[in-house]
Amino acid sequence: MIQLFAMLIGLAGVIGIVALMCMVDGWIMSLFWVWFILPLFPSLPTLDVIHAIGLALMVRALCPKGVGSDQSDKAGKKAEKALSYLLRPAAVLLFGYVAHVIMS
Repeated sequence: MIQLFAMLIGLAGVIGIVALMCMVDGWIMSLFWVWFILPLFPSLPTLDVIHAIGLALMVRALCPKGVGSDQSDKAGKKAEKALSYLLRPAAVLLFGYVAHVIMS
């Protein structure tokens, strides 16, 4: 019973992290839309965060990164992969902001 409860807590945590990452990706995409797309095509509408989340999910579904999962991954590799998933949006936002400042 306790193992089932722990598994459900872990599953809820994973779902929460995935939802948070989707929201962060959508927010970054909406910022990039305003910074890079609208200056080139000013007649386009702005992209709100909800639509950007959908667009980010669509891009992620059409262009998956790692399709297979290797069961022989060690704990260190899994932690490294999880850290890279968490730091990627911050790095993308940082480089996008630098490009936005250079373009302005």
